[in-house]
Amino acid sequence: MAAPDWHAIFLPALPLAEVVARGTLVYIALFLMLRLLPKRELGSIGTADLLMIVLIADAAQNAMGADYRSVTEGVVLVATILFWSFVVDWLDHRFPGLHLVGAAPLLLISNGRLV
Repeated sequence: MAAPDWHAIFLPALPLAEVVARGTLVYIALFLMLRLLPKRELGSIGTADLLMIVLIADAAQNAMGADYRSVTEGVVLVATILFWSFVVDWLDHRFPGLHLVGAAPLLLISNGRLV
């Protein structure tokens, strides 16, 4: 078994100032985008919301960790994800028969009888 490379574990690959700057810029961009995005309901989270959060987390991680060449690429990707989330929510609201975000309502009681 090989010994761990302690230099690689503790020596940062990027300058620490760049890591702080990337983290700060991505945090501010996410904060502003999520504050401006209208909310459907308070106190509940749906499948589409969870998907959006996971995709944003992955895109933001790449922007903060320098997998992209610039923070701008990561912010644009996050903005694209938020845009499509908004479009899907709007389509679901505009055309309720599509049931894009939630399942169709389930009838529980009909004419006073449990279905």
